[in-house]
Amino acid sequence: MSRYKKENDQQSWSSDDMASALKAMLDEKIGYYKESTRFNVPQTTLENRMEKVKSGMSVEEASRKGGLGRYKPVIICNEEKELVNHVLFLESRVFGPTTTELGQLALFGKPYVKAATIETALNGFRKIK
Repeated sequence: MSRYKKENDQQSWSSDDMASALKAMLDEKIGYYKESTRFNVPQTTLENRMEKVKSGMSVEEASRKGGLGRYKPVIICNEEKELVNHVLFLESRVFGPTTTELGQLALFGKPYVKAATIETALNGFRKIK
């Protein structure tokens, strides 16, 4: 078990709080500062997410947390849940995939993966020497 403890409070807010704050901003027309303190989310993050909502993005997408660091996810949350359910189904039938097969299933099992992200994702599955 890892003993790592996070040393900062980046992204300590929840996606549900951010979605509630965005919906309240759209409905009530209250300022960013009041909404950020009311829902315990960072003000600048709320401002940035509100700009995304105003440009046409849905509240659910805008309230989703981004990953910390430079690596971006290859598959989205819904597809990840679908993949987990499929792997659990395979394991219940005693056909559990290996790590390599799981990576191939995640990358090539669905048509949603773009060719540009395949090479990036494969680099994540390769061992670092």
